Amino acid sequence: MSPAILGGLLLIGIDWRLGLLALLPFLAAIRLAFRRVHLHDSWGSETVAVDRSTTLPRAYWRAWAVLLTCASVETSDPEAGPLPTATTG
Repeated sequence: MSPAILGGLLLIGIDWRLGLLALLPFLAAIRLAFRRVHLHDSWGSETVAVDRSTTLPRAYWRAWAVLLTCASVETSDPEAGPLPTATTG
């Protein structure tokens, strides 16, 4: 849904960065909804033994490899340039 909304904003001449301002009401609503929720302060209150001999599964590392590969290809494309902006008139 977000790509469609941002695409519509571009068509009417609103830059995608201004579309990020739409997050502010959402974040404010979350803050209001959870204003009375307090996180338990457990820093240093208990010690948990961690088994360091286990490793993360291969699927985890494959997912990270794909994510990093896609991000590096996307950011290193010299012909991509900046996002196009809508022109009016």
